[in-house]
Amino acid sequence: MQINFPCGASRDTIEIFNKVKKSDFSISKDTLLCQKILNFPLIVSSKIAHQTTWSTGETKDTILVSSAGNYVVNLKHSCGIYIDTVVISQFLYGKAIRDTAYCFPSTQTITNASVNKIKWSTGDTTQSIQISQPGQFIVEETNKHCKHIDTVLITAKTKTTKIFAGNDTIICDQPISQNLSVFSADAHTTLWSNGATTDNTTATDSGSYFVTVTNVCHTFKDTVRIELFNKYLNLGNDTTYCFASDYIIFAPNRANYSYKWQDGSTGNSFAAKRKGQYYLTIGYGKCQSTDTLNITGDDATDQLYIPNAFSPNDDEVNDFFPFSFSNKPIDMEIYNRWGEKIFDVKKIQIGWNGIYKDHLVESGVYLYKIKYKDCSNRSIFVNGMFTVIY
Repeated sequence: MQINFPCGASRDTIEIFNKVKKSDFSISKDTLLCQKILNFPLIVSSKIAHQTTWSTGETKDTILVSSAGNYVVNLKHSCGIYIDTVVISQFLYGKAIRDTAYCFPSTQTITNASVNKIKWSTGDTTQSIQISQPGQFIVEETNKHCKHIDTVLITAKTKTTKIFAGNDTIICDQPISQNLSVFSADAHTTLWSNGATTDNTTATDSGSYFVTVTNVCHTFKDTVRIELFNKYLNLGNDTTYCFASDYIIFAPNRANYSYKWQDGSTGNSFAAKRKGQYYLTIGYGKCQSTDTLNITGDDATDQLYIPNAFSPNDDEVNDFFPFSFSNKPIDMEIYNRWGEKIFDVKKIQIGWNGIYKDHLVESGVYLYKIKYKDCSNRSIFVNGMFTVIY
């Protein structure tokens, strides 16, 4: 302050002190309440004489509040008014989806909408997580000292994951009357390929039976085959065959059939190498059937056999060259060691007896050329050497 006079000026200083400070009052602090707010006390205390007025209209130093909010307090004292605000917060946690049933297998999303820090039992820390199977999922929310735990139970809408119409079946005898059935633990509709709409139906003919089962989530399909066992196995008509190669006998090729041929072999085909009687027994469970096939014709052993020596000594042992061949005729030429043709006959059926010019030939090596037809009527040409011995 300064005062001016005609002769000069006078100055002085006045220092003003606030007699009331914030520290003179004790007021409830801002508070986060984890539980429901009910009659929570807000308190003001001070050694200084004052008059209290809350924003609720109450004039007591202590009031009880039951809701979150900003509570303003006016403290009037001899030097003026002191104003403060107390913030009361309620811990608000999110709400996960209710216990729910989904169609599995599938991928679903479950969510816990919240502003708090989140941690799922899966380890995820996001509001939403992806699940691919039913189960119990726990979510934990935290905000400072407050924590809330919730559990979500996810179940499957259906228990059925597949259906089974039964094993493929072979029936031994007619008439066919085979029960077919499916099972599903859930509400469902059933449709068989024969038009039946019940879980059970009867197969009255051989063939494939298709079934479709539909529930709230899925459609399942399965097939069962009913087959009539070939009780009267047929290997074919008896036949005549030239065994220049094997004769292959075929039987029906069926899964789970058993096969037993006359020699004990167990394949579904048999290579016959010579004429004779062949038989096969096939079986499936209690079902069995047998058939016989007779094959006649020329054996491989009936074909021409050319030895490397023969002895035309009239002892009835190896007296002709060649000494064993089929009934079909052959053309044969024979030459001595000097290349002289000593035998030339067409369509011979007996063979050469070692005679040349009405005399037995000498011991030694001779050359032959033979032409004949096998049992399949193929022309065969052979040549070589043989020895005449006595």
